[in-house]
Amino acid sequence: MNSISSGSTADFTVTLVELAATWWLQSTVLLIVGLAVAASLRRRGPAIQSVVYRVTLFAVLLCPLVTQALALSGVSPMTIDVGSHDMVESESTGPAEGQPGLYTDSTEVAVPTSMTHSQSAAPSLASDSPHEQFEAMKPGTAALREDRHDAGEKTILGETARFGADSFAKLLLNQDATSRRIAWRLCDLFMGEGVVGNETLGELAAGLRAHQLNIGWAIETMLRSELFFSDASIASRVSSPIEFVMHAVRALELLEVPPSTLVLAEWCSRLGQDLFYPPNVGGWKGGRRWLTSRTIVGRSNFAAALVAGDLRSPATPPELLKLAEQIRKESAINMRNGKLFETLLLGAPCSEPKRDTARWQPEDVAHLLSCPQAHLT
Repeated sequence: MNSISSGSTADFTVTLVELAATWWLQSTVLLIVGLAVAASLRRRGPAIQSVVYRVTLFAVLLCPLVTQALALSGVSPMTIDVGSHDMVESESTGPAEGQPGLYTDSTEVAVPTSMTHSQSAAPSLASDSPHEQFEAMKPGTAALREDRHDAGEKTILGETARFGADSFAKLLLNQDATSRRIAWRLCDLFMGEGVVGNETLGELAAGLRAHQLNIGWAIETMLRSELFFSDASIASRVSSPIEFVMHAVRALELLEVPPSTLVLAEWCSRLGQDLFYPPNVGGWKGGRRWLTSRTIVGRSNFAAALVAGDLRSPATPPELLKLAEQIRKESAINMRNGKLFETLLLGAPCSEPKRDTARWQPEDVAHLLSCPQAHLT
């Protein structure tokens, strides 16, 4: 399997462009110098000029190797940097329109100057290596570089003070917008689209403030609420690629001989979710953005690959008929295969035109996973 993540491809492309641009710049300078030297030696005869031309051509061909050798030795040669590889996607991670926000343009100016080189969970300055620095980190703490810190008064979110690491964090935590933003994020993740109204969102945000922004309390409250189990919350959120893939694997109990995790990760990447490599610090936007003409076709292709057994190595089709008989025996239910797998995969009848359940075949599972309901959770 030859799988290259989109992030690795982007890094390779940026590196290749940098090398090409650097070579073009260096070769242009060398050619100009070589031609100028050859022109100045015209009176010495064509033999001398030929030597200059040959040396110039050799230098042009050799300059990429020399550049890399100098870079490895710590010398910075003349190069072109087209941008940091970690900044391939420069999409803003601020709050989208209509979503609870926290900061303004003036805040973006004041915060960096007041918090210069303040690092959350910063390592000890006495550490000698990155590994030792990582080991010295204490979660939930911060260190402030006093020698590089702007200790002047700053006005942030309407409060003027000489902010440090602790006072700045406390200022943010005390903002009503912080608890509301967290509540909105949790509701969007667990409750789906348009399920929670502004009044309910405000109540959850108030509870978060009363419980010192305890995320565990908020999640427990949501999962125990009547709204979470209401009809409005069922099938109200588009499943992410990893949810879609793993739901199918677990619903069909493909666990005794599990599919290759690398193959599953590759399928998630094809469907728009490159695991452990989000597009930016804000993560994937999710929701309806998971569904495009390309990813919908990709989900149908995944369903076909699942039924064909291509998720395993070697390819082994799942024994779906055996699974159906086992479920009927253990649960003492009397369902035809078509109705049984609709219940397993969709939780409700498929809205697509039904196939003849009397002639049900394992390939019909791929048809079920292509129904609109299969993309919702």
